[in-house]
Amino acid sequence: MPRRWLFLWICLSAAAFWLIAVLWFQILGITGDGTHPTPWSFDMVWHSAALLPFAVLLAVLSAAIGRRVYSRDLSQGEARVAKLENSREALERDYAQMLDSRERIEEQAEASIRIAEELSIARDAIKESEQRYKTLAEVIQVGIWQITEDGRTQYTNPPTREIIGRDTMEDGEDCAFQDLLASDEFGSLGDAFEAWRHGSRSRCEIRIAGTRPGHHRDIDMVGSPLVDESGHVRSILITLTDITERNQADAVKWKMAHTDPLTGLPNRQLFRDRLDDAVKNAQRLGTRAALMFLDLDHFKDINDSHGHPIGDKLLRLVSKELTGAVRETDTVARLGGDEFAVIITHLEDDKRLSMLAQRIIDKVSQPRVIDDCFVKAGTSIGICFCPLDGTDPDELIRKADHALYQAKADGRNCYHVYDKALHARIASMAALESELSQALDLEEFVLHYQPQYDITGTHVIGAEALIRWNHPQRGFLYPGDFIPVAESSGLVIPMGKWALATACRQNKAWQDQGLPPFRVSVNVAACQFQTEDFVASVEHALARSGLEARWLEVEITESMMLSDTPEGMDEIIEKLGRLRETGVEIAVDDFGTGYSSLSYLRLLPINRLKIDRSFVENIDTDSSSAAIVATVIGLAHSLGLKAIAEGVETAAQHAVLDDQGCDEIQGFLLGRPQSAEKFVRWISNPMPMQTARRG
Repeated sequence: MPRRWLFLWICLSAAAFWLIAVLWFQILGITGDGTHPTPWSFDMVWHSAALLPFAVLLAVLSAAIGRRVYSRDLSQGEARVAKLENSREALERDYAQMLDSRERIEEQAEASIRIAEELSIARDAIKESEQRYKTLAEVIQVGIWQITEDGRTQYTNPPTREIIGRDTMEDGEDCAFQDLLASDEFGSLGDAFEAWRHGSRSRCEIRIAGTRPGHHRDIDMVGSPLVDESGHVRSILITLTDITERNQADAVKWKMAHTDPLTGLPNRQLFRDRLDDAVKNAQRLGTRAALMFLDLDHFKDINDSHGHPIGDKLLRLVSKELTGAVRETDTVARLGGDEFAVIITHLEDDKRLSMLAQRIIDKVSQPRVIDDCFVKAGTSIGICFCPLDGTDPDELIRKADHALYQAKADGRNCYHVYDKALHARIASMAALESELSQALDLEEFVLHYQPQYDITGTHVIGAEALIRWNHPQRGFLYPGDFIPVAESSGLVIPMGKWALATACRQNKAWQDQGLPPFRVSVNVAACQFQTEDFVASVEHALARSGLEARWLEVEITESMMLSDTPEGMDEIIEKLGRLRETGVEIAVDDFGTGYSSLSYLRLLPINRLKIDRSFVENIDTDSSSAAIVATVIGLAHSLGLKAIAEGVETAAQHAVLDDQGCDEIQGFLLGRPQSAEKFVRWISNPMPMQTARRG
C-alpha cells in the first residue's frame, strides 16, 4: 500500500477511534475522573483527548493489520485477477474458437448445401447422360455389348442383336457370348476375351456363321474393361462392327490386283510373292524348289486364224490342265499373253519333275475342238532349280526364261533344263548383244554382194546384199552368228535400215562409175517388215541415195507374207502393194519351206519366187527335189513371175535347172559373196561360167 495512503489511513483511523471514544464517554456520561461532564463540553473533550494516543495506537495497529490484510487480499485479489484474466483469455479463446467453429460449421453447411445441389445436378446429368447414351446406343449403327467378367450379357443394343443374328436377347443372358466364342472361325476371340478379363483393351476380328446356310459374317470387335477403384473388372464394354461387305470388297480388290482376270490364276505380282516365299522356305528348311517357264507354241497363229475368243478359251483350258497337274502346295501363274509359270516346292526327285514337264507337254499338245474350231497347240518349257541355280528370285526368273528360249531353239514342244553350257551360251549372247549395240555406231558392219545371173550364167542381172560383221577380235562374222541375237534384241531393225541405205548408195555409186544397171536385193527381217514405217524407210533410202526404185529388190520370207486371218492378209497385201507402187521389186525368199496358200499367193504384188537351196542341193540326184523345183518354177510362170534358184554350186545342178526352165540362178558356181570392190572386178570377167568351170 502506498505510504500516503497508509498515513491517511492512520490519521483517519485515529480520528475515528477518538470520536468513538468521545461518543462512548458521551453515551456513558463519564469522564476520566469518574465524573459525569456535560455532553460535548470542554471537559468532556479534554478528558476524551487523553484517549487520543490510544486511538492513534489503535489506528497504527489497525493500519498494520489492515496493511497486512490488504497485502494478503491484494495478493489474493491479484491472483484472482490473474485467474480471472486467464479465464477471460480462455473465454476469449473459447469464444474465438466457437466463432471459428461456427464459421467452419457455416462453411461446411454451405459446402454441404452446394454438394447436395451439385449431387442433385450430377444425378440429373447422369440420368440425362444415361438416357442420351441409351438413346445413342439404340440408334447408332455400331453394336454395343456389355458383358460381365464371366461372359454374362448385361446390355445389348439392336445392332448387336442384328449382327450376331439374335433378334431377341435379354440382359443377363449367359449363353450368347459363349455361343459366339464357339462359332468363331478364326479362333481369335478367345485370346481377346482373356485379355479383357485381365483388364487389357484388345481388338479382334472374328467370323461367325450367317443367318443363311453357306454364308458368314465378319465382325470387328473392340473390348474395353470397366474396372472399379480396386482395379477389379466389373464389366466389359464391347463394340461390334459388321465388316463383311468391307472384307468382301477388299477381297475383290485383292483378287483384281493379284490374279489374272481371264484364268483366275495368280498374276505376275502374286507369282513374284510366291516365288520369294518358296526361295525363303527352301533356304530355311534346306529343301529344293523348281521354277518352270512355259508358253504356247504358235499361239499367235491360233489367235490370228480363229480369233481371240478361241484363244482365250484355250488359255482357260490350259490353265485348268496346269493346275490339275501340280499339287495344291505348288503355284501356277499366268504372266501375260500365253506365258505361264509353275513353282514347285519341296522338290524331292528330279525324275518326277521331268515326268511332270513331259506330262504337261503331252496334255497341252493334244488336239482339241473349241467352238467347232480344230485347235492344236504345243508348249515349250524352261526349268531351273533353287538353290542349285541360285537363290535370288530375279536370277531364277532370268535362268528359267533362258532355258525356255533354248527349248524353243531346240525345236519347240519340249523342255530344257538350265545348265552351265546354256549359261555360257547365254553369257556369250549377252556379250554379243552388247557388242552389237555398239557395232552400228562404230561402223563395223559391211555388205558383201553375191552376183545373180540369167539361166545362161553369162549376164549379171542382179546382186544380193549380204551383211557381214567385221568384228574387231573375231574377224568377219556371218549372219547366222549374230542375226538371231539381233532379232531377239530388236537391233535387227536399225541394222536392216542401215543395210537398205548402204545397198542403195552402193548401187547408185556403181551406176555412176559406168557399170550396167542391175537390181540389188536386200533381205528384210520379219520385225522390220511389220513396222509401220517400213515402206517409208524404203522410200527414204531411195531418196537419200538417188537410186531409181526399179533397181532395188526387197526379199521377204514366205512366212512373213502369210497370215491365218483375212484381215491379216489384207494388211500384208496392202503394205506390199504400197511398196510395189514405189517401183521396188519384191521377191519371196526360201520359197517352198513354208505353207503358202495359193489363193492368196496370186493376190500378192510380187515379182519372183526364190527357190530355197535345200531343194536345189539334191536336184540332180533326188527325184523328189527335182519335182518340187519343177513345180515351183511352173507355179511362178503360171502367176507371171520369175523363178530364181539359190545355192547353185555344180554344173549338174545348173543343167537341171536349165532343163526345167528356171529363169535366174545364184550360187558359188557363179560367184561367192564379196566386198564391193571385189564384186566389181568379178562381174567385169566376161565369161564367169567358163572361168568357174575351168576352176
